Amino acid sequence: MIQQLCFEREADDAALSRMQPLRVALLTGGNPDLGQDPGQPLLGIANRLVPVVSLHEARWCARAFIEKHGLGAGNWAGGQVLDGCDQQVAYVSYNGRVWLPRVARHPA
Repeated sequence: MIQQLCFEREADDAALSRMQPLRVALLTGGNPDLGQDPGQPLLGIANRLVPVVSLHEARWCARAFIEKHGLGAGNWAGGQVLDGCDQQVAYVSYNGRVWLPRVARHPA
């Protein structure tokens, strides 16, 4: 069974600045509010994974990609941050906030 992570904890300054090998997904998708197919990337914009060394750099790359291509929130399909084992460890939302998974609580 695949466990779906819930990214609901905003990254603090220590998490943002921690140096680690990561990749951030820079992806677009059609906006259904504009009659576009959300399953298809926007024409002329290459989707890609970009290597970064921190969550701070991942946030900067995501916001630069969004601004460069004039994306609206409905066209932003990226933001997934992957570690060296291709596990998602964070998410960069359209507004540049970085989210970490909920901390698991074990029963006492």
